[in-house]
Amino acid sequence: MARIKQYGLLLLMLISLGLTGCTQEKAVYQPAIAKLIDRASVYKNANQVDKAICRLESAEDIAPNEYPVQYNLGVIYSENNRYPEAIIHLEKAVSISPNQANGWYTLAYSYEALGDEYTGAVSPAAPPSPEGQVVTPMPKSPEKAKENYQKALKAYQKFLKLASPDDPGREEAQNQITYLTKKLLSSS
Repeated sequence: MARIKQYGLLLLMLISLGLTGCTQEKAVYQPAIAKLIDRASVYKNANQVDKAICRLESAEDIAPNEYPVQYNLGVIYSENNRYPEAIIHLEKAVSISPNQANGWYTLAYSYEALGDEYTGAVSPAAPPSPEGQVVTPMPKSPEKAKENYQKALKAYQKFLKLASPDDPGREEAQNQITYLTKKLLSSS
């Protein structure tokens, strides 16, 4: 009986260590994630996009459900005309933290740009790839373009609901809503 009590006490200690270990583990990971995101920013600013993505993917391996990780992956993919990948990460970001206006704005932009790719249009705001990659245009698909424009419209509207009154993106979002609404009405 004494041996059972010893094992029971040992088991209870291990369980309590395991439970507190989860919060300690998160506290330990936060600085690592921040360092990876900071390093990715340095690489991004130095036009070393592959290295930046690598750092952000490492952060994602550690903490896949952290808004800054998913958002920054979405931004870097969007900035490099990799819209399908951007949308995957931005959708995760807004599901993790649905009240972050910047996530909705970047998601809207990415959906709109993807819609433009389906029409064969070139997105004028998209920067050229720093690696000199040639982006193969998508096959024209008015249906897919319309679907992406509708998603962009909803995301811009969500952004406007969440953005502060002095957010500089509000005017651009409103312009894009007007533009997309006209575009969708003319394609009906």
